[in-house]
Formats: sequence, C-alpha cells, structure tokens
Amino acid sequence: MSILVLNTSKRFVFAHAGPLSVRIWRGHVTSASLPIVRELTADLVARYGRVTSLSIMRIARSSPPLEPGVGQAYAELAGQFTPSLVGSATVIEASGAAAAIAHGVRARTLPVMTAPSEVFSTVTAALAWIAALPGQADELRSAASLAVELELLGRGDEEDGGAEVLPFPRGRRAG
Repeated sequence: MSILVLNTSKRFVFAHAGPLSVRIWRGHVTSASLPIVRELTADLVARYGRVTSLSIMRIARSSPPLEPGVGQAYAELAGQFTPSLVGSATVIEASGAAAAIAHGVRARTLPVMTAPSEVFSTVTAALAWIAALPGQADELRSAASLAVELELLGRGDEEDGGAEVLPFPRGRRAG
C-alpha cells in the first residue's frame, strides 16, 4: 500500500493510503484548510464507505497562533464524518503551550465522536492502534508498514532547518 498525496501547502498536507485519511498540520489547524479536508474526506467516504482518520500535528514554537473559531469549526467537521469513521488517531508532535493548544483542539471533537478516538506521541503507535481497530479494512491491518513514509511526509518546516516544501500535484504518489 502506498501513500497518495492529494493536497499540500506550506502548512498542511492531505494524503491517503486506501481508506486511511491522513492530515498533516505544520502548525495549528487553519480555517483555509478545513474546506479542503471536508471535500477530500467526502471523496474518500464516497469511494470506501468507511475511513480511518490520522491527524499528525507538527507544531513548532514559531507556529502562528490558532485562529479564532477554528477549534469549533474543526469539531463540526469531525461531527460531520464521524458516522463514516472506523476510528480517529491524532499524533501530537509538540511541547509546551503548542501541545496544550493541539490537545484542546482535539478535545473539542470528543463530544461529537462516536468512533474510537485516541491521541499518540508517535506515528508508529498510532498506526499500530489503527491496524488493530475492530471493523478495520483488511488493507489497513498492515498500516504500521506506512510509519517511515508518514514520518517523512510533510517535513521541511522550521524543525528541518527551513528546507523548502515542494508542492505535490494532485494525485502524485509519495515515497
């Protein structure tokens, strides 16, 4: 199974591997990214019926602050798709206040989530949990094999010395 990048920008990547929907936030969730998440998630749900969600939040100290209202908008988006979710994993790669804000954004989704939802500190742990979810698609039983690709996907922000992030055209395969 390979990762297909569907959208990328300086602060956001949306990709999938079969019914695994992957969002990588380089900084806090942004209002500009939410319509993209809505559209691409709807496409995946239409294609697969049920999907599993993986959000990776890579928040550096220099990330801009969270926009007002984004936490609530993110929760509403989660509520829209929760009936189609097998489960939702969030990896928070941050410390201090940035980690607290990321946990707060995720916590806003909990009242609307009916699918299993967990937070992790590593992609590897999140993928192992995803692979073991009851009702998981057979193709995601080996999701842990995607760990290295997902660890590298979307890098190039301030944590990596400011390397330029090159945009992927819609539909280009990563890795």
